[in-house]
Amino acid sequence: MSPPVPHSYPLRRAHVSHGFPRRQTPAPLLGSGAREYNGQVWRGRGTTVGLSRDYKRWSVDLEPLQEHNLVCGRKWMGSLAQSIFMVGVLLGAVIFGDLSDRFGRKKVYFLSLFIMLVFGVATAFAHNYWLFVFLRMIIGATNSGVFLTAFVLASELVSPDHRTLISMFLTMFFGIGGVTLALVAYLIRYWEWLQLAISLPNVLFIMVYWWVINESPRWLLANNQKVRAVEIFRKVADVNKKAIPEGLFEEDEETDAVKTNGQPKSRHSILDLVRTPNVRRKSLIMFYAWFVAGFVFYGLSLNATNLAGNPYLNFFVSCAVEIPAYILAKLSMDRIGRRWSLLAFLLVAGLAMLCIMFIPTAYSTAITVLAVIGKFGAAGCFGTIYVFATEIFPTVVRNVGVGASSMCARIGAIVAPFVFLLHDVWSPLPYITSGGVALVAAGLVLLLPETLGTKLPQSLEESENFNRKTAQTTTSEKPNDETDKTAETKV
Repeated sequence: MSPPVPHSYPLRRAHVSHGFPRRQTPAPLLGSGAREYNGQVWRGRGTTVGLSRDYKRWSVDLEPLQEHNLVCGRKWMGSLAQSIFMVGVLLGAVIFGDLSDRFGRKKVYFLSLFIMLVFGVATAFAHNYWLFVFLRMIIGATNSGVFLTAFVLASELVSPDHRTLISMFLTMFFGIGGVTLALVAYLIRYWEWLQLAISLPNVLFIMVYWWVINESPRWLLANNQKVRAVEIFRKVADVNKKAIPEGLFEEDEETDAVKTNGQPKSRHSILDLVRTPNVRRKSLIMFYAWFVAGFVFYGLSLNATNLAGNPYLNFFVSCAVEIPAYILAKLSMDRIGRRWSLLAFLLVAGLAMLCIMFIPTAYSTAITVLAVIGKFGAAGCFGTIYVFATEIFPTVVRNVGVGASSMCARIGAIVAPFVFLLHDVWSPLPYITSGGVALVAAGLVLLLPETLGTKLPQSLEESENFNRKTAQTTTSEKPNDETDKTAETKV
C-alpha cells in the first residue's frame, strides 16, 4: 500500500508561525477539489496555500508545494503519479514473476525487499516531480515482487485445502498495512519523514525473514533440487511430528514420467486462452472481472482522502473495511461458492456507488458511507477472484491465465486515478462510472461455471467441456492436485 499523492501540500506550523511574510484574506475554495479547505488562503512569497479547518497543525514542507504544485491546472499530475505507480506494479508482476520462476521464490522476494528499501529511501529526497514519479514506479514494481512472490510461496507451502485460507490471510494483512499507514501518516505529517518511516522497516524484515523463510520445496523439486527440498520437508515433518515415508519422491517421479510418457512437456501461451469458444468466453469474462476489481478497488482507495471530513480517518476506515471483507469472502466461498460470492460483492460495490448520484452533495457524510460500502464490496471481489481464477483456468495454462488476469487488474488501477478526475465535471460521475462497470461485471459472472467442490480441468480440452452443467457436482469430489495433497498430508 502506498499513500495517495495529495493534490496540494499544506504548510508546516513552523512556516506559518515565522519566517514568511503573510496575510490572511477571504477567498473562494481552491480548485483542487479537496473538501478540507475553509475558503481562506495564506499568501507568502507568491505562494497560495489552503489552511485546514479540521486540523490545528499540518506538517508538510513548503518546498514540495513549490516544486510539485499539484493544484488547479496541474491537478492531473497527481493522478499521473498514481497511474505511473500502478504501471510499475504491472511491470513488476511480469518481471519479478518471471525471475521467481527462474531463480526461486525466496531470492526474488528478498531482492524485491532490498530494491524497495533503496528506492523508498531515495524517494524521500526526491524534490523533482519527474524523479519522484520515476522512483515511485520502481517502488510499485517491487510492491508486486514482494506481494506476488509471498503469495506464491505461501500457497506452495500448504495443501490445496488450505489455499483459500492462505489467500484470506495475505489479503487481510494488505488491509492491515493500509490501516497502519493511516496511523503513521497521522503521526508524521512531514512527507519526507513519512516516506522514510514506511521504507526503513524493510531493513528489519530482510534481517529477520532471511533466517525464517525457506525456499518453496515445490520450486526446488520442479528445478531438480531434490536434496534441498527433502531437507525442508524434513524440517516441516519434525515440527508436525511426522515422518516422511521412504520412496515418496521416487513415486512422484515415476508418476510424472507416466503422465508425460517420457516426452517433454508442451509449452502453452496466452493465445491458448482464446482459441476455443468456451475457454475464450470464460477467459474474457475473467479478464474483465479482474479489470473491474482493480479499477474500483484502487479508485476508491486513492479517492478516500478526497472525501468530506478527516482524510486520515477516511483512509483508515477505507482500509479497515477490507479486513472483514476478506474474512467474509473466505466464508462465503466455502458455503455458497466462488461465482455467487463474486457476484454478491460486485453487486454491493456497484449499487453502493450508483446510489451516490441520488445523494445531494450537502450530505457529504452519506456519500462517504456509501463510498466505504463500495470499498467493502471491491475488497471482497479481490478476496474471491484470486481463488476463482486459479480454479477456472486449466492446469496447463493456469499460471498464464492468472498472470494475464492480474495484468488486467493493474490496467484498471492505472485508469482509475484519471476517471476520478471526472469529479470536477460532475461530482457523482466517477462513482456512476465505477458502479456501472461493476454491475456489468456482475451480470457476466453469471455466465461462469461454479468451481467449488469440482474436479478441476487439467487440459484445454477438459476446460472446453467444463461448463455449468458439469460443474454441478458435489463437494465430496477431490481437487485435481492429488499428488500435492497426498505428499503434504503425509508430511
